Amino acid sequence: MNESGIPKKNAMLEEGKTGVPRDESEDSNDKPSILSSATRDDLEEEMLDYVSNSTAIFKSQQKGEPELTFEEKRAIAKELLEKNCCSFLSKFGHYLREEHLKYFSRKEDYETAYHVNRLRRYFNNLTRHVDVRNRRYEALKRLIEKGEYFSECEMMKRNPLLYEHLVGQYLTEKEKKARDSIDTRNMNYVDVLMETMERDKLQKHLKSQQKEEDSVREENDSDDDDNDDDDGDDSHDDDGKDSVTSKTSNSNEQTRFQWGRYLNETTDNSDKNKDKTLLNSKMRHKISNEEIQLLRQEFLTNMYQSFLDGKDRDFDYSTVDDNETYDNIELRNQDEEEKYFDSESPETLLSHNESNDQSESEDELDAYMRTLKPMTPAMTGMEDQEKLLEDAIGVVKVQAFQMKHCLDKSKLMDALKHASTMLGELRTSLLSPKSYYELYMAITDELRHLELYLLDEFQKGRKVTDLYELVQYVGNIVPRLYLLITVGLVYIKTTPGLKRDLLRDLVEMCRGVQHPLRGLFLRNYLLQCTRNILPDVAESDDEDGTVRDSIDFVLMNFAEMNKLWVRMQHQGHSRDRERREREREELRILVGTNLVRLSQLESVTLDKYKKLVLPGILEQVVSCRDAIAQEYLMECIIQVFPDEFHLQTLNAFLKSCAELQTGVNVKNIIISLIDRLAAFSQRSDGVGGPGSPNQVPGIPQDVKLFDVFSDQIATIIQTRQDMPPEDIVSLQVALINLAHKCYPDRVDYVDKVLFTTVQIFQKQNIDKLEYNSAVSRELVRLMKIPVDNYKNILTVLKLEHYAPLLDYFDYEGRKLLAIYIITNILENETLIPTQEQVDAVLSMVSPLVQDQPDQPNIEEDPEDFAEEQGLLGRLIHHFKSETADQQYMILSAARKHFSTGGNKRIKYTLPPIVFQSYQLSFTYKALKDQDEMWQKKCQKIFQFCHTTITALMKAELAELPLRLFLQGAIAIGEIRFDNFEMVAYEFMSQAFSIYEDEISDSKAQLAAITLIIATFEQMSCFGEENAEPVRNQCALYASKLLRKPDQCRGVATCSHIFWSGKSLATNGKEMQEGGKVLDCLKKGIRIASQCMDTSVQVQLYVELLNHYIYFYEKGNTAVTVQILNQVIAKIREELPNLEASEETDQIQKHLANTLEHLRNRMESPESDGLSYQDLVL
Repeated sequence: MNESGIPKKNAMLEEGKTGVPRDESEDSNDKPSILSSATRDDLEEEMLDYVSNSTAIFKSQQKGEPELTFEEKRAIAKELLEKNCCSFLSKFGHYLREEHLKYFSRKEDYETAYHVNRLRRYFNNLTRHVDVRNRRYEALKRLIEKGEYFSECEMMKRNPLLYEHLVGQYLTEKEKKARDSIDTRNMNYVDVLMETMERDKLQKHLKSQQKEEDSVREENDSDDDDNDDDDGDDSHDDDGKDSVTSKTSNSNEQTRFQWGRYLNETTDNSDKNKDKTLLNSKMRHKISNEEIQLLRQEFLTNMYQSFLDGKDRDFDYSTVDDNETYDNIELRNQDEEEKYFDSESPETLLSHNESNDQSESEDELDAYMRTLKPMTPAMTGMEDQEKLLEDAIGVVKVQAFQMKHCLDKSKLMDALKHASTMLGELRTSLLSPKSYYELYMAITDELRHLELYLLDEFQKGRKVTDLYELVQYVGNIVPRLYLLITVGLVYIKTTPGLKRDLLRDLVEMCRGVQHPLRGLFLRNYLLQCTRNILPDVAESDDEDGTVRDSIDFVLMNFAEMNKLWVRMQHQGHSRDRERREREREELRILVGTNLVRLSQLESVTLDKYKKLVLPGILEQVVSCRDAIAQEYLMECIIQVFPDEFHLQTLNAFLKSCAELQTGVNVKNIIISLIDRLAAFSQRSDGVGGPGSPNQVPGIPQDVKLFDVFSDQIATIIQTRQDMPPEDIVSLQVALINLAHKCYPDRVDYVDKVLFTTVQIFQKQNIDKLEYNSAVSRELVRLMKIPVDNYKNILTVLKLEHYAPLLDYFDYEGRKLLAIYIITNILENETLIPTQEQVDAVLSMVSPLVQDQPDQPNIEEDPEDFAEEQGLLGRLIHHFKSETADQQYMILSAARKHFSTGGNKRIKYTLPPIVFQSYQLSFTYKALKDQDEMWQKKCQKIFQFCHTTITALMKAELAELPLRLFLQGAIAIGEIRFDNFEMVAYEFMSQAFSIYEDEISDSKAQLAAITLIIATFEQMSCFGEENAEPVRNQCALYASKLLRKPDQCRGVATCSHIFWSGKSLATNGKEMQEGGKVLDCLKKGIRIASQCMDTSVQVQLYVELLNHYIYFYEKGNTAVTVQILNQVIAKIREELPNLEASEETDQIQKHLANTLEHLRNRMESPESDGLSYQDLVL
């Protein structure tokens, strides 16, 4: 049905029951017969005479102008023929005879051939009928869109009796008044008069229809009385029926009384009886608004159908039937497609046979079914699916309502009629699978009411066999089989002992529908109806069947559904292949439901699964040779059957995988199976259990899971030479996952997978894998699995073929994996205890350690590079051995690797080695009681550090080696091994050398000298002969800084080494030379006064004041309160000269904080014994 209940008509299939029209293309391609010149001239003369005698219009004429004579018509036709054959055929073609077309056989131009083919189709009775029906359908849609012709008033005028029966009698008084009112304000007197005459004519038409109906009803009532007397003598011979339907020949009389009277009843008779019931006021009852709408929809459907059938007497059908503008090319293509499927199906053949045998063999149900209008699919694919579905659902609602209404009144035959009409909607080919499914669900839901009614009736003693045989007489095979399944289901439930035979009968009868979409849903309905009644008992003599019968039933249904599903790919044009494949994907669950049914049979044991179920399924899967079907069905097998079954049938399943089509993604199938079995092995309730060291939980002892998969995957790879490398690697990924989950302790299994992958690359001549290619991505997954699962790089190092696989990556791939490995080590805090393991790890991560031959010649992002090298620096701290000597070997090996990294890398990698070495020296000192050679080893370590730091100096780095030398000097001073003072002095002198030679920036110089002074202040390992030059050198370098403020601050900092500095001469105590301290501070005041900027001057004075206060509080007697007063006075003197600025505010705040500190001291002078009595604030 289309919008507003338009019947979907495609006359091509309807007429195809009695014959197949000749195809246009075949006509056009036939070899034309060659006419002689004489014959051609005679044919021309005959054709011109024939046209001249026709009713064709030759030229436009004015009113009153005399008609053209025969000679004038002939002259016009001849002139047009000689001038342009195409124009002649276009104007007079419909007035010719078919044999006249031979005249144009020599014309080879495209336009003439087009007109000839068009006219041949016109003269062909079958194709002419198809074109007329399709053109009427197109005109119907346009008239509905315009609205006038199919308005309620116009339709009421054309069939007032039908309107009154289905619509008018249910209108309220208000609605009737609104319908019958005349708009006098917008009409003149003539219009009102014409409207009144039209209404009188309508009333007369209604009365004539009622009178005719009453006379027919009286005649039929008398015929019924006569037939009642002769029922006992009637019999029918049904030899013309098939073997199934012929069973009812002796039960017609009994069935007529039991199921209803339909013998000798025509469509008009049934309609009139229905109308009589509706008109009987005693039988009227109040119905709902929904039911009123359904009746109105039925009225619209009848009116539309009347138009299509040519029954509108006042309509000029010639304006449509001969109008080529109503032709639809896409619609014609769909007709041919439907003809292809239905012409080979029993539906077409049976319909043809039944039409021939109706006069010979016919019972009550035949008479009724013959009255049903065939439902032929013929609408353009451009129609909106929602509208098509809505219209079809509307018909379903109407017929379902009528069916249930008849069931309530125990009129089963009437109910079956409406059920069949409702099921006829499933014959459409216009709906997409999604829309067809919605229609299917709506109809099957309504069939449940029929099923429940039949169950109730049969339990009351009705005969099931009669109805089971009667429904086989339905004219169309799709409704017939749906009804047969519904009745058969009830038959099985109510009649013991016939289940096996009926199931076989039903599944075989369903072969009658070979259209893929209709056949799939029909068999799905069969499967759904029988899901709770399939025999599910072990082998026995049960007359209802055993589980073996259920297996055979489902496997047969599965095989047929799969064939239908596969056949869908061949429907339609090749350009629609993608759409058809999408539709097939939507329908795959229908086929897979068969496997679900098999898995739900509780009596299917492992033995039956191995011998019956799996071989049957795999045979069908392999033989169908369709990639989509094979991939989906193999996945279904994995998902629906138990894991225990899969474990015992691995070889058979995997061997079938090797036989699948090349387009099948075998990788996904095997990976799915591996993942499922791997998850199954993790279950605690599996065979073996955790107590068995050599047994995997959940895996039987006789199943060598890894070996089976490994061998079968190798076979599949070998047989499928065109398998992409990325898919091969994906299989290895799945296999290595299986090894990890099922055999976590078997490192050799993992290494075997890696070795196999190396062999595959060698056979395929793969040298390097481009970063981010499909193969590279899969291989990265493979390489990450051992790292993620073991969480210990030491275990990964046991895999002999792990490192060789790394070499197949390009630079970018190796670098990313190196980062991944290092990150894993750091996250799991893995310690690497031997030199060999350090060498192996650093070789794995070599893209981060040193430049590579295949490294792109582009500059790396500085932030990314710093982050990568930072990971390497952190990695060094995980090089830890339990013995100090081994740790030294590890650090030596690491430095050897990192020294090749170039100047840009060693600043990140060598400092951690230096600090690890300093830490090792403390370890040796802690072991001095156990190792007599500890002092020499410490000296060797610092030589090692000196060499390492010198390498940093050669890399033109300054600050970093300076700090490392100073840190080393502090470490030497604390350890104090033999000759430690000389080594410490060397480290300090190297620091001074770096300061003098490498550091030129003034700020960097100030920071460096401050760092040197602070380091020397902490050291107490020098004798006076070495300490004095260092102190003097610090003061000298501080006073020679470029900028005066830097000189001031440097000299002030130097004052601390003369107070808190230590040496061997002082036995590690502070020197506290107050005079030299005061000299440094006075020199600082002097330098500050030389600054030109007043704000800088004042700032330096405030800083120096803080130094004075520090030493005064430390007890330096050279610093007095008078000196503090002088400095404060100098600051106050210069402070008013400062301009207002943010810097000035900071200076004042700093001074205020300093003076506040002094006030606090003055208020509690007894706390430290100092006197601030004369201090002036």
